[in-house]
Amino acid sequence: MTLIFRPAIVAAALLFTAALPSHHAQAESLAGSYLAASQANFENNYAASALYYTRALAADPDNLGLMQNVVLAYLSKGDAEKAVPIAAKMESLGANSQLAQLLLLTEAIRKENFADAAALFEKGASFSPLLDGLIRGWVDFGKGDMSAATAEFDEMRANNAMRVFSDYHRALMLAVVGDFEGSEKLLAGENGQPVRIGRGSLIAHIEVLSQLERNPDAIKVIEGAMNGSGDLEMLNLLQRLNAGETLPI
Repeated sequence: MTLIFRPAIVAAALLFTAALPSHHAQAESLAGSYLAASQANFENNYAASALYYTRALAADPDNLGLMQNVVLAYLSKGDAEKAVPIAAKMESLGANSQLAQLLLLTEAIRKENFADAAALFEKGASFSPLLDGLIRGWVDFGKGDMSAATAEFDEMRANNAMRVFSDYHRALMLAVVGDFEGSEKLLAGENGQPVRIGRGSLIAHIEVLSQLERNPDAIKVIEGAMNGSGDLEMLNLLQRLNAGETLPI
């Protein structure tokens, strides 16, 4: 089922309210609420947008397009809690909304309901090869199935474009279970090219080396990354490593 908001509803409400007096109040409410929500959304006033889209949905409760707008408005104003029930209804109605599915997936993982998260994928939820692979791997790990998680990351690794992501996340997974040697081997990369996906991967490598009692190597990684800069976080890590501290993961 494709999510399409029915703009004809608004047009009909505006053009034919006089001809349909018995439905005048409902049509006026739907049209007015939708237009007010659209204007609020245009002005980035997400609280007002959520309010008016919710009112429009009350007038047309089975409108999947309005449900999508309500979910997006609530998320935009940072109120995921109110968006979740609407997303759940969309999923139960077969809306096939990536937004609703991603919200439900996030909520399940947040609550550590990994079986529920896996069930969403089993029902056909899909976002992109990269995101699907990473989330599936961590969901399998959350379920306690290390073999399945490893298989997910290995499958991603076969794709050169996704290899750096699979190696990084697999390294994190190994660090979580205490396999620091395996984690460091992945983070060190191949042919002298360490795995780097932003700052997080750099810090992870430093911490894993420290856990392996290889503070001198961790210091070299920091010095190479700083290249003479005055990065305060790196300087703090450097000071702690020089003092002999084992950095926590």
